[in-house]
Amino acid sequence: MRKFYSLSAIALSAMTALANVGDLPLDPSTVMIKDPVPGATPEIFVKSGTGFLSLGEGNGLDVFPSEGSLSKIVRDGDKLYISNVFSWASSPGWIEGTVTGNQVSFKFPQLINEYDEDNGIITRHRFYAVVCKMVVRGDQADMVPTAEQTLNFTINPDGSLTPELTSTGESYFLGNWEFADRTWTWNLDGDFYTLLAPQTEKTIDAPASIEYKPMVLTYPHILYGGAYANEVYVGFDGDDCYLKGIALGISDLPDATIKGTRDGKVIRFDSDQFLGDSWLFGFTQYLIGGETEFVEDPYYGIFSPVFNQTDCLEFVYDEGTSTMTSDMSFIIVPSIQEDAANLYYENIYNTPSIFPLNTDTDITALSAPEVLSYEADDAYGLHIVQFAGSMISADDQLLDMSKLYFQFLTDDEPLEFTKEMDPYLKTPASLIPFGTTDYGCFIAQENIVQMVAIPMSVKFNTLKLRYVYDPEGSDPIYSDAVTIAEDAAVDEINADNEVVGTSFTDLGGRPVANPENGVYIRTVRMADGSLRHQKVLINSK
Repeated sequence: MRKFYSLSAIALSAMTALANVGDLPLDPSTVMIKDPVPGATPEIFVKSGTGFLSLGEGNGLDVFPSEGSLSKIVRDGDKLYISNVFSWASSPGWIEGTVTGNQVSFKFPQLINEYDEDNGIITRHRFYAVVCKMVVRGDQADMVPTAEQTLNFTINPDGSLTPELTSTGESYFLGNWEFADRTWTWNLDGDFYTLLAPQTEKTIDAPASIEYKPMVLTYPHILYGGAYANEVYVGFDGDDCYLKGIALGISDLPDATIKGTRDGKVIRFDSDQFLGDSWLFGFTQYLIGGETEFVEDPYYGIFSPVFNQTDCLEFVYDEGTSTMTSDMSFIIVPSIQEDAANLYYENIYNTPSIFPLNTDTDITALSAPEVLSYEADDAYGLHIVQFAGSMISADDQLLDMSKLYFQFLTDDEPLEFTKEMDPYLKTPASLIPFGTTDYGCFIAQENIVQMVAIPMSVKFNTLKLRYVYDPEGSDPIYSDAVTIAEDAAVDEINADNEVVGTSFTDLGGRPVANPENGVYIRTVRMADGSLRHQKVLINSK
């Protein structure tokens, strides 16, 4: 995603519904076109120059351009149909235009999105395309429907479509409006149209003789660490190297391939390689190599990653281990045109590493959690712990993330989260699925980053964290426990030596089953039979 997306989203959210809707019909009778020409194979067109809008200097209106938004076009005699008319939102349905000579004219409003929510209650949504002009009123941008609800395109000799300009030389804006209860409502979606051109890009076609080997591509979160991992495939044809499955996170491009050239120990993949058409995202997709630097934000005083495009992405190849490592970055974006100085940092794949996927042995070891931050906040009564995980095991295998759990240890005993601590819990639990966000104690999660809030009513001398893999299986795997907070007077317990029991006595040596406020002697029995004795202060208030 692009940096300008966030800037423009702020601008769009500030827009007000001041548009004059008097020219729109009070009861549109449009019916959505679902299959305009049965059996026809539509041609893929690329919509260029589209993008979000933002208020610029002097209250002018800036358009952040982007190439790559996809549309489908079908022509049937003097009728021409276009689908996916909005770049940034799913828009099923087709708009219909009439062809006269080298002109095609679309009359609006036209219904292009209608669906039901399957949540037990059927909710009908209807979204209409309406031609608008952009105006700036004071410090706010607004969408104003045009009096003439017509959008005309010129059909060029190469098949591309160029929209007619307004009287002031602007492109028309196709806005997304909803009609309900005899009222029109603006929905913050839409596009300028500057050109619709036939798709001419070709994906990489590797030789049929290539023998691909399963590999793991891993990279850290650009800010937090941890380890993302995806399965990819690497094959060689002489000095040509093919990397398949590189369209990370784009499920409808599982075989997207890039081609590189080996020169000694270095393999170079050119930037701007076309990965394919993603109808899931509504874009074409490209791989671009680059380098990442961290620049301090003068306003907030924080360092943000900035991606700088380069001509290629370079890996250092170790033929003995078949490992490929890089100190560069790459991004996957819907356009080779990068006008913005930065991109969303979530979309930067920094310092990637590729190594063989170990498929011959069972997973035997986990990487320990990476604790990112810890804060005991008396004001809110919470211990806040933020940590990152790894999607690969310590023996280089991909983890089934649905089997990864985490567990807090207070004084080396599993901490049980209860309904009193978190009313959203159905049953008490000490093993929590990684990625949990739908409970009060588990307040945030972003991919491999987890945040947990522990009430300060939970008292401890040491607070530790560990991962547990496949706890429902016959042989769960435990990571090392990472100490988050501890009392300096408490001895560290070896994480490799499991605690098997804990008991308490008072200062006179008498056993205490449920110690309350006071000073006690805690005895911890380890798996190797050794005992650890500690004097502890318990304050349950």
